[in-house]
Amino acid sequence: MNTPVDDGRIKRNPCRIKGADTAHAAERPVATVAQVFALAEAVGRQYRAFVLTAASTSLRWGELIALRRRDLDLDAGTAYVQRSIIETAGRLEVAPPKNNSIRIVTLPDVLIVELRTHLERVPDGPEALVFTGERGATPRRGNWRSNVGWRAAVAAAGLPRGFHFHDLRHTGNHLVAQSGS
Repeated sequence: MNTPVDDGRIKRNPCRIKGADTAHAAERPVATVAQVFALAEAVGRQYRAFVLTAASTSLRWGELIALRRRDLDLDAGTAYVQRSIIETAGRLEVAPPKNNSIRIVTLPDVLIVELRTHLERVPDGPEALVFTGERGATPRRGNWRSNVGWRAAVAAAGLPRGFHFHDLRHTGNHLVAQSGS
């Protein structure tokens, strides 16, 4: 109905509802650095670096689980994000990152130390996944929360009950903005 208004055929759009064109989503929770480390501790050794990487790099779930050893250059302090893993119809598929945003992400020094320790415990080789489940397979979002006891870990870290894994991405963005980087 905006086209007839633009063309001058009618004075105003009768379908327009004032305020309906703006969404006011609630602000997602953001963790402190101390809460991120508490959460990483609470999810256990297998996923400690996973949580810290999510919060430190603002990578999405699919980008994290798609990281391979060859994507990391710990000496240079970078990660090359060139793929994502998505789940469709119960199958995991490799896809480009969201918005085709292939990029290089800087890794903070504290994360490099964590990743070096983590990589000593996972399979070697350039094509090996950086983050795997307990049995060495790609983690699946659907059962990951229950496998790690996400709700209990969130509570143990002092985070609000509705804190989601994706909120680690928001946390990372917030921390970068605060640092002025």
